[in-house]
Amino acid sequence: MKGNNKGYALFGTSNAVFMHAYTSPKHPVHETGHALAALVDEYVVLDSFPSFLNFLVTGKNCRGSPSFGKYGDNVPGCTVKNKNYRPSKVSIMVSIMNSDKFSASQFNTISCAYILRTIEHTKSFENLFNECHDNLDTIIPGQECEYSDNFNSYPGGSIGTSCSKDNSFGCGTCSSIGECDYTANNGNECVFEGDAGTYSYGFCLDGTCNLQPDWVCSDRFGYSCPRNEKCDETTHKCVPDSSSN
Repeated sequence: MKGNNKGYALFGTSNAVFMHAYTSPKHPVHETGHALAALVDEYVVLDSFPSFLNFLVTGKNCRGSPSFGKYGDNVPGCTVKNKNYRPSKVSIMVSIMNSDKFSASQFNTISCAYILRTIEHTKSFENLFNECHDNLDTIIPGQECEYSDNFNSYPGGSIGTSCSKDNSFGCGTCSSIGECDYTANNGNECVFEGDAGTYSYGFCLDGTCNLQPDWVCSDRFGYSCPRNEKCDETTHKCVPDSSSN
């Protein structure tokens, strides 16, 4: 069984997915990866690796050695910090800071191939990988981020946390070829989401968000101001919004 406070997946002799009613649309897909193909989480959840959790490294999308070959990028860190390897920097099996936010909406080609194997038992892994790589919308080897015209489309291009160096939002831009551009948003406003829905604001510099303690809002993102107020783009304070009257 794999799970968190948003949903659970059972895999083994009986496979099932149980979801919280208010979860992200991406989360059922993530949990289905667990249930259907026994994929494991590709994000880091532990600093050390107790022996009783050895079952988490299945040899599929999370491996104890860099053995993905041409099928993956052998990115360090999978389930355990500084240990094990995952096939790609981002994928729907990688969540952001153990939250309900995922670094991409797609499976990587390794995970996709194992999912197809549960459906098409007669095909070789090579054929399944090629099908995922060439014909399906997956994160392919060498791809750093997920690009979409409609994915977090704020001023500065297709942006998200996957191209940020500090998990802030707004500083990294994913290009149309899936590469991170850490300078495209230099000087633009950014936001860092903390616990319990709190936000901190600042400006971008080379992929990181330089937080400004006196900023309480961002005109770029429109967070934190009460109803009938707006963010003043100069002072970064909430002021009355005459247009809402």
